[in-house]
Amino acid sequence: MHILFIHQNYPAQFGHIARYLVQRKGFRCTFLSQHAPGVDGGVERIQYLIQGGATPLLQGADRRRLRIHDNSSRMSRVFEAYHAAADRRALEKGR
Repeated sequence: MHILFIHQNYPAQFGHIARYLVQRKGFRCTFLSQHAPGVDGGVERIQYLIQGGATPLLQGADRRRLRIHDNSSRMSRVFEAYHAAADRRALEKGR
């Protein structure tokens, strides 16, 4: 089984769970976060970067619209990072 964790801070409250599942149960776990990519205790880390955000100058409805847009942009970056890592793995397997 492959489990994907998405949290801006690795390991946060899920890192020990992911390591347990990898080391004791033989699962494959991937963690998308803002931390550097790599492998930790068998858990693959994929990095995504966040840019932009609301500023103190925005108020009310403008700030809410920007927050909705930012969340959508974040999810896009998360999925782009995950798919790019999957593409790299596929290329490495083909070697």
